[in-house]
Amino acid sequence: KQKRSECRRILILPDPQLGTKWHLPKFDQLDFLHDPLACDLAVQVCEQMGLGPNDAIVCLGDLLDLPGFSRFPIDSSLRQTTAPTLAAAGFWLARIRKAAKDTPFYIIEGNHDARLIRKVQDALPEAETLTANGDDLPALDIRRLLNLDELGIEWVGSPYDRSFMLWKRIRFMHGSLVRNKSGGTVAALAQSGVSDTVCGHIHRREQCSRVVYGASEDGPRVLQFLSPGTLASVRGDVPGRTMEPNWHQGLGFGYLHGDHLSLHSIPIIDGRCIFEGRLLEGQDQRDALAAATGWHQFRKKGKT
Repeated sequence: KQKRSECRRILILPDPQLGTKWHLPKFDQLDFLHDPLACDLAVQVCEQMGLGPNDAIVCLGDLLDLPGFSRFPIDSSLRQTTAPTLAAAGFWLARIRKAAKDTPFYIIEGNHDARLIRKVQDALPEAETLTANGDDLPALDIRRLLNLDELGIEWVGSPYDRSFMLWKRIRFMHGSLVRNKSGGTVAALAQSGVSDTVCGHIHRREQCSRVVYGASEDGPRVLQFLSPGTLASVRGDVPGRTMEPNWHQGLGFGYLHGDHLSLHSIPIIDGRCIFEGRLLEGQDQRDALAAATGWHQFRKKGKT
């Protein structure tokens, strides 16, 4: 009988698309593109898992939405929101790091994260590699803007759409493939996949398996393919093609016992989820966010 300490665990954070927007017409309050309750549930699940140095946390990309750097037109509520978004992202990442102080933490670059460097490359190429004397990172590098090195977080899967292998076993990727029908994307990945794969990008909870014959002398191998959903708002707050998207909120987690892998998703519905038999409810952290970052516009209406 194996000890629990011999089981390696993974917390999977799918597509937060952290972003902020102003209340118009006075620009006096900031609201969110992501779902703060879903993001709080991610912290609660992390705390409950009790992750250690042999475990891992993987964010599947699109950590930030960055509408101000998009090639698509945006309205006034989304302008000058990058600075408060970075503050909100730093606050959230620090909470996760506090809950798992010595756990390896990886963030995969997503297409929304890549908006910043692509805009710089197109509009101001001379600034792409502009670096302060004695510094190792360009001034506008996301790793620098979010102090990821100080938080002990590794930025991987960059440039966008490069996959990341964890423990030489599980392939993590943000992804670029999208199928319209529910279940269609991971089914398409399974047709050509050669390793257990977890993807983001599609904002839907999907999972399937495929049996591969002849890949090992030990017999057939069962490959698992998972998309855990998203931590972004699914109520039309994120700029997109429709105000009624077929998106599903969720988290992912997994266990690796020796060579035995088990991958799972956790549905998040109306700010609540069930993990290990406990009903968890997301908590509004606006006041704590405002106090920690100095952005008083995050506070609830009526508070200063």
